[in-house]
Amino acid sequence: MNDKRYPAVMEKELASLVASEVNVKKRSDDDLREAQKLLKKDPDLSMVKITEAQDRINSFQRTIQAFKEKQKAFDEARTSHLERIKNADQSIQNTTVYLTGLKEKGYFVSIDKELVVVRKDWKSAQDILSVKDDVPDYHVVIKYAENVAKEARKVQTAWDERLNVQQTNNQALKRLSLWSGNQMKIAYQLALEKLKARAPSEVWESLAEDIKQKEVTLKVEFSRLSRDAEILNGTEKQEFTAAAKTIKRLDDLIKNVELSLQQPGKTLQEFIEAELKAATMASQAVSKINQAEKVVKGPDNTEGAGRGALAKAKEEVSKAENLKKSGLPNWLLVAGILTGAITLAQASEKQAWDKIDELRRRKMDEENRRQREEYKKERDRINSWSSSSSSYSSSSSFGGFGGGGFGGGGASGGW
Repeated sequence: MNDKRYPAVMEKELASLVASEVNVKKRSDDDLREAQKLLKKDPDLSMVKITEAQDRINSFQRTIQAFKEKQKAFDEARTSHLERIKNADQSIQNTTVYLTGLKEKGYFVSIDKELVVVRKDWKSAQDILSVKDDVPDYHVVIKYAENVAKEARKVQTAWDERLNVQQTNNQALKRLSLWSGNQMKIAYQLALEKLKARAPSEVWESLAEDIKQKEVTLKVEFSRLSRDAEILNGTEKQEFTAAAKTIKRLDDLIKNVELSLQQPGKTLQEFIEAELKAATMASQAVSKINQAEKVVKGPDNTEGAGRGALAKAKEEVSKAENLKKSGLPNWLLVAGILTGAITLAQASEKQAWDKIDELRRRKMDEENRRQREEYKKERDRINSWSSSSSSYSSSSSFGGFGGGGFGGGGASGGW
């Protein structure tokens, strides 16, 4: 029977500390006796010996305290490990019951495979507890026990998440199976008929063709995708994530059809709004053209910038007017043309103003250049005159000085 209180490694550490205590006490006593002898002879060295002895004792006391804390922690682990082992065992039982229930419901579940990590850690904990020639390391036992509980929870959580995906898939499949779009189809047909009565075929013909093609695609794909999703989502395949992706493809397909069913109503609304705004837009386009024309054909726009855009804007207005006179005007097209005419008129005015500003800057730069050249000429003329004047003055002075120097009497008589 093993009557040790702590594992062999801790017992060995304790024995080492007991042996060290004797050695520390002996060395410290020797240092203190040496210090006593040196007290009068060399007080400084005596103090060094005392300090060394005290440091050695303090260091050993810290080591002892650390070991006592380790003992305390081990004693606590010895007490608490039983509860941890109990919790781990309960976790294994709960997870086993959970997986067994899934299996009974028809899910393909390999309990041994699901619990391989859990059982491995559980065995490791039991192996440590069953040692005969040493005290079990309860810290490690607790670590394994906690990991058993954690891994068991992970197994259940993973299955819960998968089952939630399956449940969501089932709800989506039920919802999609009930979809018929009848209400939307009625609204679609009413809007399409109204559109046919008010608009030329170019407006509604493509809408009717679009929904016809999409309904054919939906009929074929709906059956196939629904079947695939149900198979993937069943207990035999259990490919719930793949089923969710298939359902999304089916959902996207239905949403695409729904958008097409809504399109005649939206187009009808846009058509009515375009018809109501056509007169206002025409007036706005004419106003913008007249405003641009004043600038484009003004005296400052000498290079005629913007004339092309202005002419195009006028053509677009004329085109819109001709369309308005047809039996069933395409008001969407009319509104688009008038919007383009307004944009062209604004562009022509901007082009004209940009060119006018450029010409003004060019003229100003030219004027500045001319002024600089005139200033330079004037400065050169002044400098030239100043140089000539200085040269003449120097020549006159030199001649007078010479006359006075060589014929001083004559010069004096002259004055």
